[in-house]
Amino acid sequence: MMINPIFGTEVHRHLRDAPLSGFSTERMLSYQEFVWSRFNSLALSFYSGDAHPSVLFDGVKYRLCVIIAAKTKADRRDVRVSDYLRWYADERPTLFAAKVAHTPCQFSSGFLRFAKTGTRLAEQVASKLLAKKPTLATYLRRSGKGHITYHRSPVFWIRSMDFEPFFKSPVKDRSTDHLKDLFFQDSIQAQKAGAFLNSSLFYFWFTAQGNCRNIAGPDIETFPVGDLDDPKLKGLTKIFAELMADLKRHSKRRVYVYEVAGRVEYDEFYPDQSKPILDEIDTVLAGHYGFTAEELDFILNYDIKYRLGRSTETDDE
Repeated sequence: MMINPIFGTEVHRHLRDAPLSGFSTERMLSYQEFVWSRFNSLALSFYSGDAHPSVLFDGVKYRLCVIIAAKTKADRRDVRVSDYLRWYADERPTLFAAKVAHTPCQFSSGFLRFAKTGTRLAEQVASKLLAKKPTLATYLRRSGKGHITYHRSPVFWIRSMDFEPFFKSPVKDRSTDHLKDLFFQDSIQAQKAGAFLNSSLFYFWFTAQGNCRNIAGPDIETFPVGDLDDPKLKGLTKIFAELMADLKRHSKRRVYVYEVAGRVEYDEFYPDQSKPILDEIDTVLAGHYGFTAEELDFILNYDIKYRLGRSTETDDE
């Protein structure tokens, strides 16, 4: 027996680590249910652990979750979570002391039981998101006049477009491994959805409840967007068009020779250069979701130290 420094109770404590995907993917649902049902006191901290911007251990590139779990005599459940922790190499020696903090998680279903929120503001934003119905799945179609794509393997910027990015290799003319299609009833719906997906708000959603590596179908389908005909969203199509033009303006044609695939040409994009336009989108969305000025500021600056900490930022093609 010992006094748990996190829970403040006398418990048998268990300390484990697990892949971060264990708490953010549907295929790991049975594991999540096991942890949820076995322990009524949990403290979870989440670590990027890859090269964006630095690894946790030299030679190891895994996104990890560290779990402190306990079964206490208390009747209530106490789940505490950190946000998604990133760091530069020179921050690593003080990572645990300076950056790891837990906050109570108020959600009780799905992946959000283990959401990577970590702060009161993040919880508030997530709560207002979830209150806005319906989700984007309501507007998705198998085919339709409205069409956008998205890059499924983002790093710091989620990119959704209404044009086909240039790509050419000896075997194909599209980056099929990374580029995915979404269809809507009409182009207006598609453009508004594209604005949502490019936003820092969606980046927050993807980070808080996703696997932080690849955008999966549920990340998009369960994203709460509300009524796309809301008058507060009227300006989104114009801003989205400005964003598309700006992405093209800052793009660069790249050539890379792979050992197996051979010579590959593609357009590389730099969404960080379009941050002012992205901020316009998030400002419109703030009115739609009813965010306070403090909550909007949180979204505009979410993960900003690392998102804008490099001279360039690209997606893996």
